[in-house]
Amino acid sequence: MKLSDLRKLIIESVNEEVLEEVKPVDEVGSFYVVEKPKKGSTKAGIVKEMTVFDNIDPKSVLGVYAKRPAANQKASEAIKEMEASIKDLEASMNEFRDAKKGINEKKKRAADIIKKLR
Repeated sequence: MKLSDLRKLIIESVNEEVLEEVKPVDEVGSFYVVEKPKKGSTKAGIVKEMTVFDNIDPKSVLGVYAKRPAANQKASEAIKEMEASIKDLEASMNEFRDAKKGINEKKKRAADIIKKLR
């Protein structure tokens, strides 16, 4: 074994030991994350207590709060907004269905009139 290889091996070994002994400092502690709601979500289901060492997907998060009451308030607002959006979407879909039904009825009447005229 070359001296340079031995030196690298010793340095890697020392670094691994040092890294294992060092514990991260967490001055922040825990905080509360409000996830984006999905259909059927509850306030308790979208508020998560986490630490800075937990994995967080930023795309699924509405906010990060130091206190649970603020997180709960945001969760309630988010769920209400989502439910309102769902109701609007359902109303739009019903309007579309009604309009489509009306168009089909008019097509049928027009076809019947054309048959009578022939």
